Amino acid sequence: MFCVLGFLVNSGCPANLPRTCRSKFPVHFSKRRWLKGNFTVVVVIKIAQVVWQFKEHDDFQPYFRFYVLNTLLSNIQPYDDKVMLTHALPTRCACPNEMMVGKTYLMLTHSNKGRHTLNVTRRTVFLSNYKKFAEDLECWRWPYTGRNCLKRVRSLSFN
Repeated sequence: MFCVLGFLVNSGCPANLPRTCRSKFPVHFSKRRWLKGNFTVVVVIKIAQVVWQFKEHDDFQPYFRFYVLNTLLSNIQPYDDKVMLTHALPTRCACPNEMMVGKTYLMLTHSNKGRHTLNVTRRTVFLSNYKKFAEDLECWRWPYTGRNCLKRVRSLSFN
């Protein structure tokens, strides 16, 4: 194992790790992708602490603590101002420039989903597989007549 920019990186990671990171974690999360995601929690967060821990087979287990700076949208009130997230991706090869302490990110998630197993990008933290929750999310965003729908309606405003 070796250290890059203060982060431990598994020596078994590919030599083209920066290129892999760029392709896996896009820098820009567009307004269209945001709208299509139908997230029920949208908050601006600031990273307070990041710890990378080795697990079995040199897998990475990242832990990070964040503060909620601004809640743009949430169907749970109040949203915690300090939350510890675990099992964030990537778990095997850490991109050295991801999840930096002091940086601000946008978190997009669903409140019914545990606050873990999230994809991480330089600007965003978003749910890995939101399509799994598509029906519930549609219920939350629009009047929807599907099964198990609570017909909750919310709107997003982009300033």
